Amino acid sequence: MKTLPGKTVERLSQYRRALIATLAANRNYVFSHELAAMLHITAVQVRRDLMLIGYGSVMRKGYDVRELIKTIGSIIDAPNGLNVAIIGMGNLGRAITGYFMGRRTNMNVVAAFDVDPQKGLTRPCPLHQCL
Repeated sequence: MKTLPGKTVERLSQYRRALIATLAANRNYVFSHELAAMLHITAVQVRRDLMLIGYGSVMRKGYDVRELIKTIGSIIDAPNGLNVAIIGMGNLGRAITGYFMGRRTNMNVVAAFDVDPQKGLTRPCPLHQCL
């Protein structure tokens, strides 16, 4: 695959979030104009971006939500996953850590740091290197 423009890669991440929300609403197909409305962009932009990754829609049904999520993931996710550290375990750090723990299979929270030694994770992280 050729190199994608940076703005397209950014939008792919936004598409995936919108598609996950669509799937949560028990919808299996979505049209480009619906995705565009969710992201406040044009349907033409959505179609261009998806054509760049080689993905097309099914006539009169739209895009298969599950397949499109997989396709986008295969492009923007690291193949072996991504290990991350959270710096700062205040309210925002705890919220981010809680959100990603167990929710994203390709992202592992492996460490958390804060200047206050009393702050830390309430659950052990995958590599047991937290604090």
